[in-house]
Amino acid sequence: GFEPILNNATAARVHHFVLRFCSAASPWFNFFLNETGDHDDAAAIEGYCPGQLWGWAPGMSPYALPDVAGFRVGSDADDFKFLNLEIHYDNPDQTAGLIDTSGVRIFYTRNLRTHDAAVLTVGDPYVTNPTVMQPKSIYKFEYDCPEVATEILPQDLYFFGSFLHMHSTGKQIWTTQWRNGSMISTVNRIDFWDFGFQQTTTTNFVLKAGDRLNTHCIFNTKDRSSVTTFGMASQNEMCMNFMTYYPRLPQQYDACGYAWDDQNNITVTMMGLGQPIFESGMPLPNPSPNRSSIAGCHLLWIICRNLCRR
Repeated sequence: GFEPILNNATAARVHHFVLRFCSAASPWFNFFLNETGDHDDAAAIEGYCPGQLWGWAPGMSPYALPDVAGFRVGSDADDFKFLNLEIHYDNPDQTAGLIDTSGVRIFYTRNLRTHDAAVLTVGDPYVTNPTVMQPKSIYKFEYDCPEVATEILPQDLYFFGSFLHMHSTGKQIWTTQWRNGSMISTVNRIDFWDFGFQQTTTTNFVLKAGDRLNTHCIFNTKDRSSVTTFGMASQNEMCMNFMTYYPRLPQQYDACGYAWDDQNNITVTMMGLGQPIFESGMPLPNPSPNRSSIAGCHLLWIICRNLCRR
């Protein structure tokens, strides 16, 4: 399991953690093993650290995995060889001289669990929604992990955890599961979103080939005086669900959902390490800035369209 360790003097400025696994093929293993000091090429390192093991955001408590599953770490080609901890900060008043010692305590065992665990992210997993949300408006987005993506699954996936995530203009977020055209479950739902009180919720559902997962997010920008975009910064927004499951897929698929291709001006649905499996040539329209209340872009990949509705 994982236990967050926060430095009380700097905790208010810690925005979130992301703990990633790094593959045995990574050339950075020997670098970190033999070198000391900083390395500023984060993008190059992350290229070999594609999957998320765990994340922390304000309000979250220690997280224990079930007895039947764990994240395998080792030296085999398919194992995780080392871990990369990203700590993101928010220091709006630009206070200088702060030194943070926050981190994570990892609990491990040499007795392998029955199944290898992994994380699948749905919604807008790579935070590429290009919508510019106008101030004092309401937006709703729905992101599909469609049947065409899950039908390639080689086995049933058993999900035991769900971490829903938005930022400060978020109001509601939920994920539903569909099979044969009918909704069969609500995977996880938060009706009164509070950025300061986030959590990983225990779940118990099976994802089968051909199922669909819909992730919904509602935002209210009534307290904003300028536009809000999607991105990594604290003042930006996100809409995603980090779901923990077993057994780990052989190709280590890590995401299923929406992505925006800037170069080709198209929307892309992907299943696995950012590889597109379905494309729509319809550009995502930006809502009109003159509307006082807007239900934003409803993303329905299964019918190959992007629709904006009042």
